[in-house]
Amino acid sequence: METRNYVSKTRDEIQSKLMDDEGLPLVYSQEGIQQYWSGRSGELVSRWTEFLALSSPFLLKVLTNLATNRYEENEQDVVKDFRIILEKLGPTYVKMGQMLSIRPDIIGDTAMLEMKKLQDGVKKFPTDEAMQVIKLEYGIEDIGEVFAELSVEPVAAASLAQVYKGKLLSGETVAVKVQRPGTLSVVSKDLYVLRRAAELFQGISDRFSPNQTDFVALMETWGEGFYTELDFVNEADNQIRFKKLVGETTEGIYVPDVYRDLCRRRVLVTEWIDGVKLTEAPEDEIADLVFLGQECFLKQLLEVGFFHCDPHPGNLMKMNDTSKGRLAILDYGLMAEIPDSERQ
Repeated sequence: METRNYVSKTRDEIQSKLMDDEGLPLVYSQEGIQQYWSGRSGELVSRWTEFLALSSPFLLKVLTNLATNRYEENEQDVVKDFRIILEKLGPTYVKMGQMLSIRPDIIGDTAMLEMKKLQDGVKKFPTDEAMQVIKLEYGIEDIGEVFAELSVEPVAAASLAQVYKGKLLSGETVAVKVQRPGTLSVVSKDLYVLRRAAELFQGISDRFSPNQTDFVALMETWGEGFYTELDFVNEADNQIRFKKLVGETTEGIYVPDVYRDLCRRRVLVTEWIDGVKLTEAPEDEIADLVFLGQECFLKQLLEVGFFHCDPHPGNLMKMNDTSKGRLAILDYGLMAEIPDSERQ
């Protein structure tokens, strides 16, 4: 099935050649990222050194356990170490862990449960840094120029951002998503390194294995989608579009409103939703909510052709206010489209 990571065509045309203050492309460009990092070999070596320093002892531990037939009894400790390493390596690797957290068929149940801690239990960054990001994005000196209230601590932290509960000057309660400082630089560096690694692995695979997988293309597709998630204005547009196509036409499903005029590349402002994660809902309700979510995602895939690509439990919320809907869907940074011919 052919799909395409969704980036607004209008914004893509306008911003495809725009750079941030450091010279990194704001819209994914393999050439632009390569041009930036190929001239910074020192920083790349530093990143490789960090990666090897963290991963080498872990790999040795895994091999030792396998060689002594003790992996099964020590699996919990091993996967915990793996999760900690991903957190230390930063947002790119945390994102990989989140992807694995819904794939017990690949990593097994024990590892899946450990990786779930990366869905919304990622280490927070200091609030004063988040406030600085907000001030820079709005071009203001005082947070009070935009928000009447903002929680002192974040209510949730994820791989790319953390969320604060706030109140607008007009009185509405909102969720304020703030991107981690320096994320674009770190992610682009990792994508450059991983793509070079994919090229190397591709050469080895093509020569010694009958496997026909195009690892470079897979890395390119994942990189484009991941990079797209860093643009919160694009996420806002996705959410508005999804609300119209799915939220307003599917009984029981709710998509939070977006305060589009307050959204910036690193700040997203949406309606605050009171509720609990799907996995924390009462057992007698989970089955019904899962069925509701299943019907909603089938509608996205087969009828609408515009679908949510990151439906882990942290992005599915049982609502306290059921007058709006029973199940709220959050986080629209990564979406994809399916052409009508494929849907048919």
